[in-house]
Amino acid sequence: SESTIKNSLITQTTNYPADGTVKISVAGTDFTRIAVRVPGWCDTFTANHPYHIEKGYAVFEGCNEIQISFEMNVQFYEANAAVQNNAGCVAVMRGPIVYCAEAADNGIHLRSLLLDPTAACDIADSELYKVPILKIPGFRKVSSDGLYSRYSGKLESSEEDGGKRYCHDRSGPKEYLQ
Repeated sequence: SESTIKNSLITQTTNYPADGTVKISVAGTDFTRIAVRVPGWCDTFTANHPYHIEKGYAVFEGCNEIQISFEMNVQFYEANAAVQNNAGCVAVMRGPIVYCAEAADNGIHLRSLLLDPTAACDIADSELYKVPILKIPGFRKVSSDGLYSRYSGKLESSEEDGGKRYCHDRSGPKEYLQ
């Protein structure tokens, strides 16, 4: 994207939110400062010039081109226990994207899924979407065919896909969790 401010052309080049690298260049009159907001989801980042943090911004002095790379790890978030409707649920995020599980990709009975937040997640490129799809290891509770049965505690391994709903709405009668 480009913008002209005070006779200066500011250009931003990025694949965000697919990855966290952002390049900003300024042509024209010299800016003495460039400030880039550090997103709340970002724990660490790197930059190609020295900077200091000021009120949530990485501030660069005396440079016309910067490159900043925000680390985009997969993170699990849980609601406060007082939010009863979300008890036992987690949100899965990578950078600014909140992923979801959808029955079309993960089978029926999504509420029987248990994700392992300590396991490594695979990040898969998608030919159809502009953001990666997550492959998250977990378990699915084994259930009987009856309406009620004795508790067995049995779990089967499962790998869940997350992310397609962010880019492509497959709404309808299918179940999904986000």
